Order: sequence, then structure tokens, then C-alpha cells
Amino acid sequence: WLGRRLAIRFQILEASCTVLQDLSQTGPEQVREMIGDQATSELASILQTRSKATSQALQSLRACYPDYAAALEKRSLQQTAMRLELGHYQDMLANSLISKEVYDKLMEKMAERHQNLQQKLSLDLGLDAEKLIAKMPFFQDLGQNAQQDIAKLLKPRLALPGEMIFEKGGSPDAMYFISSGAVRVMLGEEVIILGSGDFFGEMALLTEQPRMASLYADGFCELLTLYTRDFKHLMEQDSSLRKVIEDVATERSRQNTSAE
Repeated sequence: WLGRRLAIRFQILEASCTVLQDLSQTGPEQVREMIGDQATSELASILQTRSKATSQALQSLRACYPDYAAALEKRSLQQTAMRLELGHYQDMLANSLISKEVYDKLMEKMAERHQNLQQKLSLDLGLDAEKLIAKMPFFQDLGQNAQQDIAKLLKPRLALPGEMIFEKGGSPDAMYFISSGAVRVMLGEEVIILGSGDFFGEMALLTEQPRMASLYADGFCELLTLYTRDFKHLMEQDSSLRKVIEDVATERSRQNTSAE
């Protein structure tokens, strides 16, 4: 049920984005003579606002369900390709380039492919802790046992829509993994959306520098929190892990210095 509702939501947002972008570019000028300059300016502003909000909603939904969104887009492209292919076969039959028997065989194969495209797509509602740990560059080179030890330190947290997860200039007391949902990273006027499977705040494990950005939950967001104090305690017990993190910290520091 949820997968079907999500598929419909994706289709609505994608169609709305396409229409609103087109209207924003051409709509106001088409009615300028009818409604006047002031109303045209107001209409353009309304369309741009709606287009931006719809685009952000689609971006957030893709961030929440990245694999599902990719599967939906792939299936949509396959369906489009099949419609084009069908049109070519019909033209070939109409122009006697293929026989009716060959056309029927081609239709049978297309029917099989169409049936395969109707199969329900799998929907993963969350990622387990060990998969999230293994995805992070800091921990990719660690053994499975070390990754499991880190995964055991993760604490669940549910962030509500619009909730501030941490504030720019705040104390770096933890890093976070997104099990499901999406967050907005506010870097001045720039907004970055992170979604399921992403992580943020990792520099808290390496330095004591204040937070560089503010983060807010974009809808309900399930997070896994790795507190700095717990991680440092684990490093005190595991010299190999401490060595990896120290090397990462040195490399990050070198990169930051070069960027400056």
C-alpha cells in the first residue's frame, strides 16, 4: 500500500514540476496584455514560488527513498522506450516492412516485458546500523568486528518535521546517520538536502570545532546518533581504530588548509 501511494506521489510531483516550470517561463507573458503589468508580475512570482516549493518537495521525497525513486525513474524510462518501440513496429507493419506474423511475435515479447514492468517494486523503509557504518569512508577500511562495535554505540533518535538537529556554532557532541527521512543543511543561503543512507556531523569525531551549519529535519526523520564521548572511549580500547581516525583527521586538516 505504501509503495503504491509513494509511486503516485512521485508521479504527481514530477508532473507538477514539469507544468509549473513551463508556466513560469511562458505563462505570464502569454496573458500580459489581458491582465496588465502588475498582475503579470504577481502571477510570475506566484508561479516561481510554487515551482520552487514543488521542486523541493520532490527533492526531499527522493532523498527519503533514494533507491525507490531510482527504481521508479528506471521503470518510467523503460515504459517510454517500449512505447517508442511499439510505434516503430506499427509503422513497419503499416509499410509492409515486416509481416503480420513477425509483428505478432514482437507483440508477444513486448507483452512479456510489459508484464515484468508491472511487478511491485521493493520499498526499504530503513537501513540497518552496520550498513550505515560500512558506507562511511572513516570506517570502510575497518574490519567487520570493529564496524560491529561502532554500530553497537549508535542511539536511535526521531526528529520531528522542522526540528533543529543542531545549530551553527553549536558544540560538536555527536555525528548522525540517516536511517530514513531527510534533513536540510543550511549553509547561509545555500540549502543541501541529505537523505536515507547519508551521514553528517562526522567532524565531531575528529575535532572540537563548532558546527559549521544548522540542520533541520525535513519531515519525520529516523536518525542513529554516534556520540563523541562513546566513540572516544572505544578508540581508547582499540589502537587500530584510533590510528585510522587520526590519519583521517590529519588528511582532513591538510585538505582544509589547502582549500584556504
